[in-house]
Amino acid sequence: MHPALGFDVFARLPPAYKRVATSAARGDGKDLQRLETFIRTSSETQAIATLPAFYANLDALSIPSVAQLETSLPAPLPISIGKAVIALKNLGILTNLRSFPPDALLELWPRVWAWVEFLHNNRHYVHNGADISIDVKTYITWCLLLMNLQAHTPTRLLMVHHPGIQAVVTRAWILTVDVADQERDEVFAKAQFMFLLDPKNPVNLDQILDEVGGTFDDLAALAVRHLRKVIPRRAETTTFWSAIGTFLDDMEHKSVPFKDALLANGAVVALVNTIRGMNVDIHPIMPPMCSALLTILQRLLNYPPGYTAISEALDAGLLHTIALCGADPAVKNLLDVVSPSMVYYPVISRMEHCIRDVEALTAKISFRKAFIYPAWKEFHALYERRLSTLKYFHSKPRVSLKACENLDCKTPIGPKSQFKRCSSCQTAHYCSSTCQTLDWKHGGHREICKNLRSVRFCEPPLGARERGFLRVLLHEQYQKARPELLRQQSSASRSRPGVGLYTSFDYTAPQGDATIKLRSILDAQRHAPTPDWAVLWNYYTARLQRSQGTLELHLLKVMEGQQPRMRLFPMRMLGTQFA
Repeated sequence: MHPALGFDVFARLPPAYKRVATSAARGDGKDLQRLETFIRTSSETQAIATLPAFYANLDALSIPSVAQLETSLPAPLPISIGKAVIALKNLGILTNLRSFPPDALLELWPRVWAWVEFLHNNRHYVHNGADISIDVKTYITWCLLLMNLQAHTPTRLLMVHHPGIQAVVTRAWILTVDVADQERDEVFAKAQFMFLLDPKNPVNLDQILDEVGGTFDDLAALAVRHLRKVIPRRAETTTFWSAIGTFLDDMEHKSVPFKDALLANGAVVALVNTIRGMNVDIHPIMPPMCSALLTILQRLLNYPPGYTAISEALDAGLLHTIALCGADPAVKNLLDVVSPSMVYYPVISRMEHCIRDVEALTAKISFRKAFIYPAWKEFHALYERRLSTLKYFHSKPRVSLKACENLDCKTPIGPKSQFKRCSSCQTAHYCSSTCQTLDWKHGGHREICKNLRSVRFCEPPLGARERGFLRVLLHEQYQKARPELLRQQSSASRSRPGVGLYTSFDYTAPQGDATIKLRSILDAQRHAPTPDWAVLWNYYTARLQRSQGTLELHLLKVMEGQQPRMRLFPMRMLGTQFA
């Protein structure tokens, strides 16, 4: 036995407390409680001298069986349970003292864990059969004790082989979320135990999931509930929030289902609100948690389709958060996510209101000196260009135009209401059943219909307004780039006569503006990402040749989260009309 755990150390205590410690070590519950008062007022040396009394009251042989618990109710539970709860609470205090002998932790661990595991697994019996309450503060006490134990390397190596620790820590987390407001600061200032959660280990992840309810959705709901209910208000909460950030970061890397669940449970809005609640004000030294939470937010916004979550974040005050955290290099990554998404109607349509909300903040001298300012100027310039396109889009009569897929149609462009879609591919539109029959028999639709359906169903759907805005954006930028495109077309005709061309609009750069180039359909066929795309290129090559200049092919490349997405926009031209 380690010397610090033997009764000989009682000699260091004042005579009165030597008798109390000896009595407590032999099982007297009242004297054990007296020791608790003593260690809070004594010196470190005297407090540590009481250690054997608490060690003795954690004898694993005194743990009752489940059968004993069941048969004892409603009578009082075995007194060993009450003494063990007191002993665990005081060991949490003692092991936190600087002069505590670390090599004694190795012998403490088996007794501590035997009792913690028992009390956790049978907490409902304890609650119903005794005055002992296994509440949130009890769980925090246990977890802080576990943290003190795992700080000793040989003890930690023993602990990692014991299943169940993650379940205890997760139960503590569940309870801390619902702590009353007046107690919250005290609880979270102590709740460093979150560092014990390690979801990267599959065994640990299973324990965490079992404790929260069994699914990633249950876990995400807990994490988001936590972010919504607990906004850091004092410096003492930094350690706890660092642990929460580490946990979310580990989980976000670990599991796609967890990302889905976080997004479905409103994590993006919760993160934006949490960061804003830190009361940051463009300070050159950011709170340690800001970078961690900004990084998690950026990764969630980068998850396909991306622009949906960005729209939610903008409504919650994303630009305000970016402006406030302008001194943090991590915030640049957020701008790099938002900028390419301004090709999407749901994003750009919200942007004017959001920009107006942060005008006063971005006009501050402190913001103009912040790390983010050069990137913000580029972002704002892009926003103004997109806003101009949006205003033009809104100024047009709200008549959605469509083009008949039959290239021989005499009036190919008209209001959408005059057209019907192919019921199979849901892509091709026709002004009449006659045109549909002609295109099916002679225009190649019979051969391409299945591939159009495959490509369509592999893409996240865009609404009519989203596609309409993209068409206006493409047409506007096409017209501006037309002189250069004509030069490229002339050069391509000389070097590769007869090869079909399409216009590539690449919006995937972090700055968000397009790189526009004419490219060869032949090259696109060779590098098609899927067989369906290869068939599409063959089909449109033939259509371009037959169209006599009334059909143009535009390929839009955008970011949907971190994933580049290609969308084809065949455009029929009739005078100034296009569809």
